[in-house]
Amino acid sequence: MLWQQSSSLRFSSLAATQRIPPPVIIGGGNSGTSVSSVEDIQEALANGASKIRLADDIEVTEPLEINSGVTIDGRNNSFIVKQNADNTETAQVIISGSDVTLSNVAITVPSTDGQALSQDENPSEEPQADPKNGFALLVVNASNITLENVTLTTNNLTSGINVYNSKNVTIKNLTVDECQRAPINISASEVTIDGATATGSDWYGD
Repeated sequence: MLWQQSSSLRFSSLAATQRIPPPVIIGGGNSGTSVSSVEDIQEALANGASKIRLADDIEVTEPLEINSGVTIDGRNNSFIVKQNADNTETAQVIISGSDVTLSNVAITVPSTDGQALSQDENPSEEPQADPKNGFALLVVNASNITLENVTLTTNNLTSGINVYNSKNVTIKNLTVDECQRAPINISASEVTIDGATATGSDWYGD
């Protein structure tokens, strides 16, 4: 279930088949910049927002890069990640800036959206070296990152999360469903996992 290379890992809870219900978010308030589109997020980041909250589901048609320190509260909404017109590349959420918290959000590829990517047609192959080539739905390449109550559903179009060259990454209550490759890929990173569920991987099955 886990592809690991030259990494430091600590696990509190990691399950391969057990499904857990989505978290119930209580409170949260209305602090931070409210966003309802990728353009809103990009503008908030450019303006130095320290807190962002999703007001609704947001469609992502190109890679969305979070390149500065910020707390993003999904408030139980989703990033709906799409493929391009000829089904050769799936957009991603890429965390490249340090001091980022992403919580209470789903990142989902719709089940009717295209077919498996060409570079993923043979799921027996190892993960590709370049993590920004569309192979993972969520990419982390930064330090001091917290992911909490995050659900990834790839519907067999990509892998789940790829963490590489990162330090002090904390993952709490991660759910990864229906991945074509490794649900969780970690390389050359320091990661603490406290609660993770992965199902439906073509690499590892249920």
